[in-house]
Amino acid sequence: MKVNYLSNKKELKEWADTVKLRDGHRCVICGVTERINAHHILPVEIEETRLWLENGISLCPKHHKFSRNFSAHNNPFVFLYWLEIARPEQYKKIKDFVLANYLSIFNFH
Repeated sequence: MKVNYLSNKKELKEWADTVKLRDGHRCVICGVTERINAHHILPVEIEETRLWLENGISLCPKHHKFSRNFSAHNNPFVFLYWLEIARPEQYKKIKDFVLANYLSIFNFH
């Protein structure tokens, strides 16, 4: 599904600002406060969770995209494992959504 970013630009900016405010305008992994990104844990293309606060997390550029060892984009398995340990309530909400909407046909519950 293709996202019309122009029509959603204001809402996405408000979502990003709210995520950053919730996280204290810092990378939740390392605490850096410069150039913080609001990252969608589930892809922005999923309409149901696009503006869902629990689907956002504040990350520095290193932990968002650039680290090969630990970034949401380059090593999502490590990132999700960290999320499960460091932010268990947020991880559970994401996991429950995925199980209910994408994996329920496999009876993984």
